[in-house]
Amino acid sequence: MSEIPAPSITDTKISAVVLGIVSMTAQIILIREFMAVFYGNELSIGFLLFSWLFWVAAGSSTGNFLLKRARFSVFRHLIVVNLLVILSTMASVKFVRQLLSIPYGEFVAFFQLMLFSFTLLALPCFLVGILYAFLSRHCAQAKDCHGDPSAVVYTFESLGSTAAGVLTSLFLLKWFDHSVIIMLLLAGSFIVFAVLNKKRLFFTAAFCCLLLATLAPKIESMLWKQYWRSVGTGFELLHTSQTRYGRLSVINWAGEKYLYINGQKSTSLPDPISAQTTAALVMTIHPSPASILLVGGGLSGLAPEMARYPDATVHYLHTDREAFLTAFSFLGQDQKKNWDKPNLFRIFGDGRTFLQHTNKKFDLIVINTGRPATATANRYYTAEFFHLAQSKLAGNGILALCHVPSAENFLSREMLAFNASVYSTLKSVFPSVLAVPGDDAFFFAAQSPDMLSSNPQDFYLRFAGRKIECEFFHPAMFSTLLDSSRIEFLRSKLESYSTVRINRDFKPVCYFFDFLLWNKLVRGTGNIVWQLNRLKSRFLLTAVCTILLLWIGSSLLYRRKPLSHTIALFTTIMLVGFAGMTLNVILILAFQTIFGYVYEWIGVALGLFMAGMTAGSWFINRNLSLLPHRKILIWILLLLQTTALVLVPVFDLLYRFPSTILFLLLVIWCGSLIGAAFPPACALYFSHRKIRKPGSIYAADVLGGAAGAFLCGGLMVPLLGFIITLAVVALLCAGAVVVLTVFRNET
Repeated sequence: MSEIPAPSITDTKISAVVLGIVSMTAQIILIREFMAVFYGNELSIGFLLFSWLFWVAAGSSTGNFLLKRARFSVFRHLIVVNLLVILSTMASVKFVRQLLSIPYGEFVAFFQLMLFSFTLLALPCFLVGILYAFLSRHCAQAKDCHGDPSAVVYTFESLGSTAAGVLTSLFLLKWFDHSVIIMLLLAGSFIVFAVLNKKRLFFTAAFCCLLLATLAPKIESMLWKQYWRSVGTGFELLHTSQTRYGRLSVINWAGEKYLYINGQKSTSLPDPISAQTTAALVMTIHPSPASILLVGGGLSGLAPEMARYPDATVHYLHTDREAFLTAFSFLGQDQKKNWDKPNLFRIFGDGRTFLQHTNKKFDLIVINTGRPATATANRYYTAEFFHLAQSKLAGNGILALCHVPSAENFLSREMLAFNASVYSTLKSVFPSVLAVPGDDAFFFAAQSPDMLSSNPQDFYLRFAGRKIECEFFHPAMFSTLLDSSRIEFLRSKLESYSTVRINRDFKPVCYFFDFLLWNKLVRGTGNIVWQLNRLKSRFLLTAVCTILLLWIGSSLLYRRKPLSHTIALFTTIMLVGFAGMTLNVILILAFQTIFGYVYEWIGVALGLFMAGMTAGSWFINRNLSLLPHRKILIWILLLLQTTALVLVPVFDLLYRFPSTILFLLLVIWCGSLIGAAFPPACALYFSHRKIRKPGSIYAADVLGGAAGAFLCGGLMVPLLGFIITLAVVALLCAGAVVVLTVFRNET
């Protein structure tokens, strides 16, 4: 058999950068595609990341022998194949309802999401893992390779991921559809191959890809129209676009227009019945509201309806300017004219950021941002936000939470837990809280008990005194809305609930409860998922300590066996991957909480985390010979443990004194620690392996990351909060340090 020529180290490094660009771009786009049909809940995102990383780990492990004798030219073929697979995966997402046989009008259940995403992401992610192992093997064969081959590929793959994360989030997603970005990526790959291989055929292929990119938006539009036809009979897609905050869709159904964001109904365009009823209730809860802040939900017509009330100045704040302007264009001329009032002011930006920086005091702050189905929406239901709102209310001011999921006469255990959390969180800040029941409940909070009347007669007199005529609301409806027996029933249920969880910025339990409601609605039962609510921090910490003690004990018992060394190092790098993904998720959630949900900045944060990984891996790989590898890894683990323990106090400091630059430097620091752990772990691992399998150590790292995405991003953070989750990371790092110390004299 003829010997396979070894590639140059330059070709390998460039290929690793290309792999990183393809991997990160595909990850961003596919997750956004899934979120457009799976409602954007972070539990879903956690499992999508788990599926992605699991199959990358499987591919990396398999790639050790699958392409053992393959020539280096196989890389470019597989990159092209993978980009085509990614395009087909994007199309398949839009056929999810047909593939899973979801009836019209029914939501996709979480476990259906798990199965679908796990299956659909298998091939593209598996190929990414194979290509990493392939490049690592060829890097080892290169004569001018300095440092561990896996660490070299890891560094340059991270460099490509960094560039892709920043460029895709800040520029490409702003200008191009998803399918166009993939076609541009395919064309760019062909150009790189043309330069490396000096073949004109690749330039021709790149030109063809650019031509096809001009057709991609039309094809993507047709696929989205097909998807919405599968959602409901008679659903007609009028408009769809990708904003910085998600997939925006305007639907026509039976002559009525509806705005959907990430697959969830946001509002009717307009919704005069709901708007007039809501305005009547919130504008008469206060005796004489003059200065009013409305956050979200104004496109239904609520903002203009509130501005109809005399002596009221309404400041309407909407997060997404592009979404507002797009939805506004579908309103009728009469509805558009309603917005042209001298006492109605539109503001675009984040609600919490606005309240932090404004010097105004409001008589009424109305939160109408929708259910806390994500960590982003949950920011308006936390104790910290309620304290902020309290500081911006006038002395007799009232805070109103509108359209909170509830029930009129019977509260299931999931609904009761959710409503009790909202109620108790408000009570922890405001002395007086009033809950008005309904399928969508209203919660009102004030400093003075005298400000919150539940007497329908008071509301009737205030409404009559303002001389407002409404087509869809009559003041007699106050008697139904404010039925005293139902108000007392709800109050007694909420105040007698025994296992209340306060919703906080760094312990966002409300959006987990909202997920329980979604699961109950779709599946009709949720016993298995409900049991997660019983998870206590002391039980988790005890379990983690027990596992670590067993690991340390077995290491002491079998420390003279070479296989024990290999297992210990393999487990350690898995823990580093787990810690890396956990820190990544927590940093993104903390960024949302502190600075507001600005999508492109989250992409920048993710890119800078990868930049830190690149810098850490490169620096340690260049200086790997200066100290014993085990000592380097132990010091990195100790720094990682310390960082996990101080993150929450640092977040608190940044919340009081916001600084985007300092936060992004923190992101780079955390990423550098994760990247720095990889080279010494590789060197130690391969020193105990007679047969070198470059993909194995990367597979362990990615598999640990998969566990971190699922357990921490989906469960531990919302249920137990940042402090307990980071305490688990610190404990795992401490256990790894002890195990590595046990083996220090055995190498």
